[in-house]
Amino acid sequence: MEQNLPRCKEETVVTEETVATNEEQIKNNNIEIFQKHKRIKNNFYYKAFSDLFRLPSDIRHYLKNKFKQ
Repeated sequence: MEQNLPRCKEETVVTEETVATNEEQIKNNNIEIFQKHKRIKNNFYYKAFSDLFRLPSDIRHYLKNKFKQ
């Protein structure tokens, strides 16, 4: 009993070379994702801390102007 399944015209040959290139591509992709995540994280911390460091100065100026009047 034969089934009518489509047959591949070309057989896929897996060699050490293709495995190595695939592993290299995966590694490079993971490095890129890690670097993007690191940049986003650093950018978030920069914004948060810059606002926190500026806050005491803003409060001081606000109080100065409020009590001056």
